[in-house]
This record gives sequence, structure tokens and C-alpha cells, in this order.
Amino acid sequence: MTTERVPLEERRKQILESAIHVFAQKGFHQALVEEIAAEAGIGKGTVYEYFPSKKELFREIVKYAAGIYLDAIATSLAAPTTVKEKLSELFRIHLEFLSKHRDMARLLVMEYPSLGGEMYEWLVEQRRQVTQLVEKMLAQGISRRELRPIDQGLAAQVILGAQGAVGSWVVFCADAPSSPVAIATDTADLLLRGIGHEGEK
Repeated sequence: MTTERVPLEERRKQILESAIHVFAQKGFHQALVEEIAAEAGIGKGTVYEYFPSKKELFREIVKYAAGIYLDAIATSLAAPTTVKEKLSELFRIHLEFLSKHRDMARLLVMEYPSLGGEMYEWLVEQRRQVTQLVEKMLAQGISRRELRPIDQGLAAQVILGAQGAVGSWVVFCADAPSSPVAIATDTADLLLRGIGHEGEK
């Protein structure tokens, strides 16, 4: 067990990342705080200095992961690229994040009811922020004539709905393609060009 002094925020991050690993391997109910502490190389009491309960630790993991995800999305959509490139990046980031944290994604789905109303509201707010970023991307695409005039709110929901469906495919289905980049490119092309014959009215 390490005894070196670690800055508070770095220690907190260390505990969160260790907890992600343990929860993903054992599940929320089977995971022990002692195991999370061992993974982090600290004592059990140190975990409780940062997080008062295992449930609170799990909630903070969700916030921690969502923060990383949202920052990546915001940075990608702010880049000076075309709508097609932004769409492809939107799906690539989403799929690579889920691929990296596949076990945690499955765990979140299973433990979602235990998060509570406050956490649910927080997640809704995160989705609202992503929706606004996508709507802004679409508005820019329309102003640059990369897109035809469309209902930006509806289009954003279609894009995020496709993102969720493709993400679930990657996380839960063994027959999903293994390359997030290829899926992202194909999905962006499908959304922009549709499924009809070219030129069909």
C-alpha cells in the first residue's frame, strides 16, 4: 500500500478510476469498498474520506465519466470542420468511449434505477447540453448551405437517437462491427444522404 502524499484532486481521480475498474468487473452490489481501496493502493478509510458511501461513489463515477464525454463532444463540435466531419466525430467519440468503458456502460444500464431522481435529473441536463451543441452544429450547417433548411430540434433528436441505438449495438451485441471509426463514418453518411436512391424525390 502506498504511503506517498498525493494531491487531493489526484487522489480523488485515482479512487474514481479504480472504482470504475472494480465496479465493471464485479458489479455494483458485489463490489466491496475494500477492493476499490486495494485497487487504488490506499486504505478503506481513505475512500470514505472522499466518498461517504459506495452509492455516492458510483454516482460520482457517472458524473466523472459524463464530464469527460461532454468535454470531448464540445471540443469536437467546436472544430472548424464540415457538418459531415462533425457528425462522424460525434459518433466516433461516442462509440470509442463506449468501447473503452463497455463494462461500465452495461453496468450503468443495469444500475440506472438505483441512481435516484436527483441523478436522473442531472443526466437529463447533460443530454440537454449535448442536444444544444448538436442544434448549434446544424444551424451552422444550414447557414453555410451544407444542409437544407430543417427542423433543427427534430434533427438533433434523430441524430442522438441514432447515436444511442448504434451505441447499444456496439455495447450489447456480439455481431456489431469492431471499428468505431468505420461505424461513425457510415452512420454520418447515412444520416446526411438518407436511405433512398440518389435524386429520388
